[in-house]
Amino acid sequence: MSSFYTRFEFAKRLSVFYGQSAVAGAVGGLLSYMVFKIFPANPQDSAAWKPWQVLFCIEGISTMIIALTGFFFLPHDAQSAWFFSAEEREWAGERILLDHVSTTPHKHDSEDRADDHEEVAGLLTMSSRRDSIRTHVSENPTAASGLSSHDIVSALTSWHIWWLLGCNILSAVPVSSFSVFLPLIVRGLTGSDPSSASLANLLSVPPFIVGAVVLFAFAIYSDKTQARLKPILYALAILLIGLTGVVMLPHGARGDQGQRQLYVTLRYLALCVMVAGSFVASPLTVAWLSTNTVSPGKRAIILGINGWGNFAGIIGAQLFSPRYAPDYVLPFFITLGCVGASFVGFAVFRNLIIASNEARRQVVAEWTEEQVEEEQHEGDVEINRKASVFGRMITRGVAAVVATVMKEGVEYVDDGARRGDEKMTFTYGL
Repeated sequence: MSSFYTRFEFAKRLSVFYGQSAVAGAVGGLLSYMVFKIFPANPQDSAAWKPWQVLFCIEGISTMIIALTGFFFLPHDAQSAWFFSAEEREWAGERILLDHVSTTPHKHDSEDRADDHEEVAGLLTMSSRRDSIRTHVSENPTAASGLSSHDIVSALTSWHIWWLLGCNILSAVPVSSFSVFLPLIVRGLTGSDPSSASLANLLSVPPFIVGAVVLFAFAIYSDKTQARLKPILYALAILLIGLTGVVMLPHGARGDQGQRQLYVTLRYLALCVMVAGSFVASPLTVAWLSTNTVSPGKRAIILGINGWGNFAGIIGAQLFSPRYAPDYVLPFFITLGCVGASFVGFAVFRNLIIASNEARRQVVAEWTEEQVEEEQHEGDVEINRKASVFGRMITRGVAAVVATVMKEGVEYVDDGARRGDEKMTFTYGL
């Protein structure tokens, strides 16, 4: 998707992809409700299909059919998109190049910056500024050109991905837990009849619908405002509010029937608020990484590393285990701590990116127009900065490992050139 859509088209499309997790939760809840109604559990009849067996068949077979269809249907890149005309294939690559040009503004191009706004908004025609594109960028970012040793070393030694991976794992604990355990959590919070699995599945549908709607709304807001990190912080704040409500509202049988019903309703609403903020952080983190990594090879590795955010599922499985049922008070407190730490991590990360952009601006401000052009083409302008000894040791160590494991005849050569987001003229988006 990052090879077909420009930076500020990307989050909306990615949210449709990630949002299917919430949609699947809602549809899965309805499907489970119907299956449990049609195929009720009957311990006396050993030959009868059990509800979970029917669910496994329906969901497993449909998933495999869609996956196999997608394998043949989806193109590798714009040049192999069978549903494009020849002119559309060319333009699909050109518009991504245009988008990358706008990430490396000149020091003296105030007029060009107005054009960049049109580029981001998708207003340029297929004939505009093609010479400028080829002048600034020679690599087609939509082409599947494989990995280079520089891609691997640059990705593994980038502090951005490791910082965001930690934040991503912590922020994903709720969504990974709720995707599996929400019916059990709903049953515990609402005091549903333990024998009525179908009711718990049905009650899990509204929170997932709210989560999907909020995700799509935040993704549209993110693309419109050209921001990623602020929407993540807003969503995590919503998640924290919902979690606090779930944790602080009374649990168990307290007061008369009316009061108990009120607490059940408030806990359920807090659960909906909590799920509403759960799905936003992961896709917008991917959007930030994708739109701030120009090289396709490096981007592939960085997104692969970010995929380890699924480690949150292991944490969630341990937290929401049966021994904490039915209220899951301790798991919710731990989840609250994880989300709070993630919120702080994203906030600090945003400030560090702002500081990094400002430092780069100060360096480039001292350059001539010729030096800026040289940096954009070659990435080898001599600059007044010193890498830390520790940083050089890490880079050389990773490079040695990469050179060892890559195929024979390929080795990592540090030519001193900066590529992609390593260039001082590259400005990170927020």
